[in-house]
Amino acid sequence: AIYQRALKWPVTAVGQHGNYFLHSEGFKLFFEKWENSNFNKLAFFDASMCVTAMASIKNFLLLGDLRKGLDFVQWKEENDGNTRTLKRLSRSPPSGFITVLACDFVVCGKSLGLVALDHTGTAHLYQYSPHSDGREGDQLLRSCATFSMGYPCRAALRLQTEAGVQCMFMASGGGELLCLRPIDDTVYRIVATLLGMLATRLPYRCGMNPRAFRHHEGPPALVAPRKNIEDAVLLRLFAFLSTPLQAGVAEKMRLPLLSLLKSTLPCATCQLLNLAPALPAKSAGVGQGGA
Repeated sequence: AIYQRALKWPVTAVGQHGNYFLHSEGFKLFFEKWENSNFNKLAFFDASMCVTAMASIKNFLLLGDLRKGLDFVQWKEENDGNTRTLKRLSRSPPSGFITVLACDFVVCGKSLGLVALDHTGTAHLYQYSPHSDGREGDQLLRSCATFSMGYPCRAALRLQTEAGVQCMFMASGGGELLCLRPIDDTVYRIVATLLGMLATRLPYRCGMNPRAFRHHEGPPALVAPRKNIEDAVLLRLFAFLSTPLQAGVAEKMRLPLLSLLKSTLPCATCQLLNLAPALPAKSAGVGQGGA
């Protein structure tokens, strides 16, 4: 080993932020830097109970806790490099205990979403809203949605799938690769209306409501699980319906069928296709003429 050091407490999470190495020992998070063949501790932060997951974007950190949900932290470093601070901007509401297995951000334009994945297989979506004059926002994150993924997800990765959009890919305990894709308000309203009509008009196995399956069994203080997160699996059903059924749904929504398909089908398409490298342009061949 190039470097080895004994610690008093078990390391529960590791990460990287720029040129700094991050690791947590229980509830303490340490910022370290490799200098003179050694890691030197430069800053630390006292989290809630025990840090289980972390993610970073720009100069912000998202810390998942064993029981206390999320901590949204800001990292500041002065230009002289001698002053470094870690400050908690906000945290998840303490009314519900959440065991975070993984966490990360989702980005859509200038909107930032904070996602926590708990041990019951539920995704919790939060938002931090600073004041209009630039001052710090509320001390508690705004709970936007809860959504049952089916199985617990222990790993998450944020990738940019298109310009201005960063999705969150998750690996579940059931062997699935899931994706949480942010969309704008206009598309979301169309998708939510369409899925509401499909859930009430189409027959399902044993008469079960597919939206009810995504309900989160938790404290009543949490918002309704169908708000702000919808199931793209149901959108794929609409793509394969017969043309008369599609036309009937589009007429009820007062939208042209082609416009409805154009708005909704990108949300139901596998986002891994957007990560495929572009094919190189074929060079024009030089032909030879014969007499």
